Amino acid sequence: MPEILLDSAGGLVLILVLGLATSRLTSLLVEDAIFEPVRHEIFLISPPEDDPDRGLLYSTLARVPWRKRKRVGASALPLGPYSTFRDPGFIGRVVSCVYCTGVWVAAFLIGFWAVAAFPATLLILVLAVAQVHEVVHSWARL
Repeated sequence: MPEILLDSAGGLVLILVLGLATSRLTSLLVEDAIFEPVRHEIFLISPPEDDPDRGLLYSTLARVPWRKRKRVGASALPLGPYSTFRDPGFIGRVVSCVYCTGVWVAAFLIGFWAVAAFPATLLILVLAVAQVHEVVHSWARL
């Protein structure tokens, strides 16, 4: 079956549409403001590597609100300067990395398409059209 898809023009269109949908959903999960509260909760539990340019400073426990420090394993006692650093977690690294998340998003979209073709096709087409819109809109602003 994959050989048939790749040999036909429809297969190339399918790959292009899946690529656009993957790009849009990955951007939505990793960078867009609408998912910031979800990313924030994930980063409290599993911090990403610090990236001051993007405002990711979750490895420093002082950036975690005091109400939530208990959930991330910190003591209620005042923390010294060397006891506030936490090692980056696997999930935090994946969620903050566009390339890492993109692989899992592509796998999810293809798996969802294999299990439930019609709803997956609708989702993939909506995401692909949204990505085309985003690209055209960003070109128009140049």
